[in-house]
Amino acid sequence: MTSARAITILSRFPRHLALDEPGTLFAEVVDALAGHLDRQLADLGRVRRAHRLGQVDELVDLFGLAALHGLRDELLEPVARRLDAVAVAAQALAAAAAPGLAPADQASLTSAALARLPDALSLAPEPWPAAPGELASSTTLARMATTLAELASYAEALQTRRRVIMDLIDVHRSGNGSPTALLHAAASLLGLRPGRVQRSGDDYWHLMQAQDGLRPLGAPTPRTDLLALEENPEADMTISPVPRRHRELFTVQRRGFGPVPTDVRVTARDDRCVWPMVVDIHAGRALVYAGALIAGQQLRFSASGRVELDGDEVGAYAFSIDGGVFADADSSNPRDDFVFADAATEVASGERLARFGLCRPVADALDDGALPHGGGLLPSITLRVGVTALRFFVREAAFGTEAAGTAALVSALDDTVQGVDRPLGLGAGSMERPAVPLYAAGVFDASVAGDAGTAAPAADIGFDWRERQPYTCQLWLPRRFASLDGPGRIELRERMRLALERFRPAGVYLGVAYADDLWTLGEGVLRDATSAEPDGLVVHGTRLVPAASAAVT
Repeated sequence: MTSARAITILSRFPRHLALDEPGTLFAEVVDALAGHLDRQLADLGRVRRAHRLGQVDELVDLFGLAALHGLRDELLEPVARRLDAVAVAAQALAAAAAPGLAPADQASLTSAALARLPDALSLAPEPWPAAPGELASSTTLARMATTLAELASYAEALQTRRRVIMDLIDVHRSGNGSPTALLHAAASLLGLRPGRVQRSGDDYWHLMQAQDGLRPLGAPTPRTDLLALEENPEADMTISPVPRRHRELFTVQRRGFGPVPTDVRVTARDDRCVWPMVVDIHAGRALVYAGALIAGQQLRFSASGRVELDGDEVGAYAFSIDGGVFADADSSNPRDDFVFADAATEVASGERLARFGLCRPVADALDDGALPHGGGLLPSITLRVGVTALRFFVREAAFGTEAAGTAALVSALDDTVQGVDRPLGLGAGSMERPAVPLYAAGVFDASVAGDAGTAAPAADIGFDWRERQPYTCQLWLPRRFASLDGPGRIELRERMRLALERFRPAGVYLGVAYADDLWTLGEGVLRDATSAEPDGLVVHGTRLVPAASAAVT
């Protein structure tokens, strides 16, 4: 039978030659030649499609076109891992739908197979709605297995990779280096469909809503994924403890984006750390612990307002003082010191006007019998950008007495040692006596300040705070993608970090981490119902840990 193409060729010759008549030798020759032409035209069509990104039929050609844009094969590994996970889920569903299984075995396999859906496709771990005519659950599971297998087939996998490459090219055309570009690129690499991007009130957070691009036919709508980019993420900063003496003035220098509250760590030395007090000279704030520390004990004034001694809460014996703090006459920062002023100079002194110290959380903390109090949080000391001037105080004193004579002095000392509660001899004609060391005493009638220049250090003081990092941003991926990691494989978040190098701003480090929306003790937040802030959605979550979970974070 003569082919259609051969008939078309023969029709171009003069009609009177009757070359298109069946059985003619000329027609058979033309038909034989036309067959090769058909194959050449088909090959030419495949070559043409191989050079068009939207029509390419083979992965090798797709990779070649991607290479023209500088897109390497490694960029497609995240979505390739996802397709492998879909294929595994399809096999598990097919095993659960196999006929002849015992009911208990089928229930166990079904539960395990459905448990793969949230991580693989962001779907609920339950069977899809039954199609018309499906009366048994095994029929629904078999349909689900077939659908997922088609999604992981060669043709669909090629289409998924094609979409990833085209999306990445669109990101490059729109412009690199912006938070939106990084979020769009991350969503594309994972096979997600980018959605709306919103910013937090402080502009540090950028949150994207994304739908899964792997959509099996007949499946319910997948849950929305949240990708977040945090600019200048916070990191733990510390200043190692440094020995400090009573009345010592010292400074803390730091760079940053603004003032930060800090933890203050006071580690006692010997028996000299009595009533330790750390003062922020410029802010006019003092933190005080009304007690004596033994050598090695660590007192922490937390930025959250808690006060702990070796990890135990001791806030009932702590208080703060807000008011004027006065420097020495030789202070190097006279403009920052608080000053006395009256009505005539109040305007001139401005915010540096000294005022009477106010105690918190109880106003009478300095009165006898006011401690311990009912507890409460203390305001923190804040480290400024640049230099923060601080001072450290403890109670230092020496025993002393005034007596009419040696006998009175000895009697008074004996009474003190024996616990007699009366003042040391203060009478007419008394004379001053030098300080006499005692091994025990209850009350000081008077005290003499030690020499700050020669006194030994009373404590080691260090600081801990959270600081925003410059030239850094952090990408948070949905936790479900952590299931794609395994032994002997580079973590997906590291693959994502390397892939996003081509999209990040020059000179800015990009970190990638898995987000966790589970509520965590000490970090979890309570969100307002109308809040649009990302805190509590991506990290510091509000979702409770499932009761069946073996590990609670």
